[in-house]
Amino acid sequence: MRDFISDRIDINAEPAAVWNILHDFESYPEWRGSVTTAEVVSNDATRPREVRFGAHVGPWLSHYTVSYAYDSDALAWTLVEGDLLSRYDGYWATTPLITGRTRVELRLRVTPSMPAPNFIVQQATRQDLRTTLEELRGRATVTKR
Repeated sequence: MRDFISDRIDINAEPAAVWNILHDFESYPEWRGSVTTAEVVSNDATRPREVRFGAHVGPWLSHYTVSYAYDSDALAWTLVEGDLLSRYDGYWATTPLITGRTRVELRLRVTPSMPAPNFIVQQATRQDLRTTLEELRGRATVTKR
């Protein structure tokens, strides 16, 4: 799959609260249903640079490491290594809305390391996007209480 697939959601939380959730990589297994493990592998001076994840990808358990790049309103990543993925790029972006709400966009570009029809990969990616955004909204709601 060559192009990014994206989706977005509005969340009843301030942008700072959303970023706190997204930057806390080691808590991903607590709110991301498919993520089983998350371990910070390396840091730059102030925050995680590379994180290794374990996650369910369909019926398989995959392990992959991504490298993060930070911006004031975006968090991007690229695949460093993975057993079931040959490409896994993405980014989170936020836009503050009125009354303490945040619009969150997630974009993914996924290429499995094994042959798979493009339409299947796109469908699975779209489903993962929606699920991830809904899980983030749920986490932000629980955290806000």
